[in-house]
Amino acid sequence: MEELFPKAGLSKFRSVTTSAAVITCGKKVILDNSDDDLLLMFSVDMEANNRRNIRIQLYPASEPVLPKNVVLSLVISKTGQLLKTVESAAKDTFIQIPPFRCQAGQQLRVNIQLENSRHQEEFIS
Repeated sequence: MEELFPKAGLSKFRSVTTSAAVITCGKKVILDNSDDDLLLMFSVDMEANNRRNIRIQLYPASEPVLPKNVVLSLVISKTGQLLKTVESAAKDTFIQIPPFRCQAGQQLRVNIQLENSRHQEEFIS
């Protein structure tokens, strides 16, 4: 998670609950050719046996709803295999990749697309 969110910006978006071993952090995303800023949120639960339970959500940063047709997708970095894709509807206040589990150390990529604007974030679970 440190690679995805540099230490300078983590303090504003990161919280750690030590009893449940949960890390939550977020990053503001500015898409090219779009007036809509977005907030990408990650929540990672550290589980037994070196596994992670991960939730990825996308929120509007300054508007009450997301722009219509924002696409949020999850890809395995090494193979390019598409795991999940969700798309916003007209009045969605957020969208999310369904929560998933994986081994610690899995290299993943989140893609955000709105029309011709794209943004991607690489992370390691």
